[in-house]
Amino acid sequence: MEIYFINSDKFLENADSTFLDDYMEGRSFKCEKRRIEFALGRFLLKYVLKTRFKIENPQIVLKNKKPSLENDEVFFSLSHTKNIVMAVFDKKPAGIDIEVMKERNFEMIYRFWKKTPEKIEKKEFYRQWTEYEATVKLQQKQVSKFKAEIFEDFMLGICSSDSAEILSGLEIFEILPPENATGAPSVNKCPLSLLKNPRVCNFSGN
Repeated sequence: MEIYFINSDKFLENADSTFLDDYMEGRSFKCEKRRIEFALGRFLLKYVLKTRFKIENPQIVLKNKKPSLENDEVFFSLSHTKNIVMAVFDKKPAGIDIEVMKERNFEMIYRFWKKTPEKIEKKEFYRQWTEYEATVKLQQKQVSKFKAEIFEDFMLGICSSDSAEILSGLEIFEILPPENATGAPSVNKCPLSLLKNPRVCNFSGN
């Protein structure tokens, strides 16, 4: 399993953002932030599919409202929050969610979930929230799941249909901007120490 992410602030700081127009797929957004999220997400997916998985012309389609490859050659899931766009790629279906851990009306959301925790703790809330969102994106029964803090104030959740323990084979990469106007993006492998307080569960064995 591989995770790739883009820090949009860093990536677009010195870039000509007009290149994003090539990844709009005919869509338009009134909100500039939403436009950037969508276009960077499509750029990330296509860049990784081309460079890492050697799929020359990846055709991304919507299946049950989820971006997918038409022939399921590689499975992926996409998430974005604040200035982070992130995707997970794997040989089997997976769902990913990343959230900045900001203050919310936690009590109202727990009522929606029909849960009444003894104590509302922000990090625990986001562990549950990212797992919930990742499960929705998986769109099938989860066999393994993983949650961890990342980038100091973000929470990451992954659910997979694979029985393998997620953390054991996980790799994380950041896509960095070109160094100049004629250059190409580069990829930097990140240490797993980027993940704090990881929690792993395998339902087939735990």
